[in-house]
Amino acid sequence: MRVLILCEKLDIDYTSSGIGRSKLIYALSNSGYEIDVLFDQFHKADVQKVADVNFIRLNKPKNIYSTLSPLHKIGALLNYIIGQNFGSLECISWWKKNIKELLSKHSYDVIYVLGSGQQWYTFFAMNDIKTNIPIVLNFHDPYPSSYHPEFKRSIHWVEKLRYIRVKKLTQRAFKVTVPSSMLAEYLCAYYPLNNKYVIVPHGGLLLPYIKINEKEERKKLTISHLGLLLSSRNPQTFVSAFDSLFEKYPEAKKEIVLNIIGPFNIKNPDLKRFLEGQEWIRFSSDRISYPESMQLLNQSDVLLLIDFDADFSPIMLGKLGDYFYFNKPIIALTPKKSETSRLLGNQYPYKTDVKNKDEQIKIIENIYLKWKANDLNTIDLSQQKNYVSEQNIARIFQNEIIDNLKVDND
Repeated sequence: MRVLILCEKLDIDYTSSGIGRSKLIYALSNSGYEIDVLFDQFHKADVQKVADVNFIRLNKPKNIYSTLSPLHKIGALLNYIIGQNFGSLECISWWKKNIKELLSKHSYDVIYVLGSGQQWYTFFAMNDIKTNIPIVLNFHDPYPSSYHPEFKRSIHWVEKLRYIRVKKLTQRAFKVTVPSSMLAEYLCAYYPLNNKYVIVPHGGLLLPYIKINEKEERKKLTISHLGLLLSSRNPQTFVSAFDSLFEKYPEAKKEIVLNIIGPFNIKNPDLKRFLEGQEWIRFSSDRISYPESMQLLNQSDVLLLIDFDADFSPIMLGKLGDYFYFNKPIIALTPKKSETSRLLGNQYPYKTDVKNKDEQIKIIENIYLKWKANDLNTIDLSQQKNYVSEQNIARIFQNEIIDNLKVDND
């Protein structure tokens, strides 16, 4: 069984999609398939090698669109007519050329197409390539962003042109993998995914080239949130909920450390100054490397997840897989109707809405008192950890895609 994977980004230190794609590829690499990964990324650094995977960096020779790309006004007009400017067409042309070369050299049993962010050049390229090889697509978020339930707005003309092309490719696809069942159901309103989608969760696994130290014994309760914060994923209510704890237990202010680390895209300078000015909060808006983040999660006692402040969030946040891997208590600020809530279960005690301050106060006090009593690790998330494990991801891909592929070929 030979698999060609098309992957836009593998930068684990610069993009969340790079982390997710790397973990997915690693999980599949243990399945006995022969895997070629054609990839592109922002940086020239070497991709970390994984056994039994052949990584092929996208070759980018100059083409006609490279020459035309400085013509910005004409490119803008073209973008309005066909949904792509010269810069996009240059990238898509690279992908098409590289894919065709690989298809002419090797006999593949399946092509797995992974997008990234809102570019999706791999999708646009495959839409123009004629092949009888079964195509499997991966949606990790709603596309285009106008269809995201949090940012939902009227789709503009250029997005609509791109959406039409992606929809056309989904009609050709043999299967479509999606990280959450709620997202799959949501996407069915926009794409022909019924009877096609397969749930492959974001992985909760340790990449083989990342080493973490054993957890150190610490004298302070350490709660950590790592990753991007937005106006709709805002820690302000949670941070203010600690006032009640500190008023009731003054000593707690010297016994708690709250890590808030990662890009801070919230236009609230007062909140940023507050976070920077608290001794009990370790705040940084700098992006840290993925190995560093895994090390910090391992050294934490409790992991904080801030979902979208909305009535509905079908997205499986990428960090949730990592959180499950460490099998530690998670404070989940998430809508009742969300993939995070579904995975944690109805009876999970440490989840509430992003702005439900009263419940957050109760959760914080409960966790603090359990920590004081040395009784914090009574929450068992081993079932969730198994669900996002590399073994389960490989099993799903084999059972739901490869085995069905063989049946269809018979």
